[in-house]
Amino acid sequence: MQQGLLRQILGQVPAAIATLTGPQHHYSFFNDEYQALATGRAQLGRTVAEVLPELVAQGFVTLLDKVYATGQPWVGTEMPVLLHDERTGQSVQRYLDFAYQPLFDGQNRMQGILAFIVDVTEKVVARQQLDALQAELLASAQQRAQEREALYQVFEQTPAAVLLLRGAGHRIEYFNPAYQALFPGQLLRGRPLAEVQPEIVEQGFVAVLDEVYATARPAVGTEARLRRGPAPGQSAATIYFNFSCQPHVEQGRVAGISVFAYDVSEQVQARRQREAQQSELRRVFEQAPVAICVFRGPGYVLDVVNSSMAQILGRPLAEILGRPFLRPCPKCKARACLRYWTRCGAAGSHLWPWSAPCSLITTPRGPRATSTLCTSPCAASRARWWPSSAWPWP
Repeated sequence: MQQGLLRQILGQVPAAIATLTGPQHHYSFFNDEYQALATGRAQLGRTVAEVLPELVAQGFVTLLDKVYATGQPWVGTEMPVLLHDERTGQSVQRYLDFAYQPLFDGQNRMQGILAFIVDVTEKVVARQQLDALQAELLASAQQRAQEREALYQVFEQTPAAVLLLRGAGHRIEYFNPAYQALFPGQLLRGRPLAEVQPEIVEQGFVAVLDEVYATARPAVGTEARLRRGPAPGQSAATIYFNFSCQPHVEQGRVAGISVFAYDVSEQVQARRQREAQQSELRRVFEQAPVAICVFRGPGYVLDVVNSSMAQILGRPLAEILGRPFLRPCPKCKARACLRYWTRCGAAGSHLWPWSAPCSLITTPRGPRATSTLCTSPCAASRARWWPSSAWPWP
């Protein structure tokens, strides 16, 4: 049960996970995220080099060999990798954060490697695009100083918050309406930023500006949290934003800093709400005194299965999650429950819950469990099953 629960958890983690055994790195487990990253080529029992040959030339199999030989983990950040796409026949550039963690048995002998991978391609590409935009805008400002006001007009219309600072004291030279909207009533041109926005000093953002000015190296932040002071007629609020601080160099020296920021508070709050709802849903499902499963699509793919339902189906969670319901329960294909679900999907509207006795699992010794099936259809194609109070378990 613990092994099945562990595989269920790993299967739901929003990261690509695989376990590899032996010095040749044979697949012993991978979740759906990993299979999607591998474009469906991962196969249990096969080696990484066999199913993903492009990784050999790029040195990733050598890294696996090193981790297996030394027992030391390896961590990579935003590593570029070219992955072959079977559907298009083309190589696709991805950027990955990953860790290769050695796995040992009870006698502390090397057993295999856990690969934990997060695809950060969108973040890297977005940052590259933002850097390219900043470089283009700053180059234009340097080459056409006489048209500075025209450049400001461009900033006035961009949805990104733009702030231009001068000198080591970060004196405000310009801010656009989008930046003013983030900090209403607080900004004054010609004044040091720390003086008009003291809250950013306490929360470490001025220290970031100091570092950029001192080192001439840009700084980037993702979903940075800021407790914003109260504006006239408003209360204090917490906002989240992505930002980039780019040094502005004149005659070989840093003269100021340009700040580009995007308010992502709504996205952060929405994601946290979804995560909380999903966590609560999983907790409720797992603690429910009834067997519950959630289907997806016309193929009745099992998206969520609690341990009670897995026990009824007589399969480990790893064998049924993400697979059609008819695979662990083939005899349901000819039963009224399948016809009822099909009718629900075709109707596209709510129907009254329905119950009927259903022999779910059949073994060579006869029926393993006979249950009363209750289904409550909804737009998300969810079905809930409640077993009857008396089951003839063998």
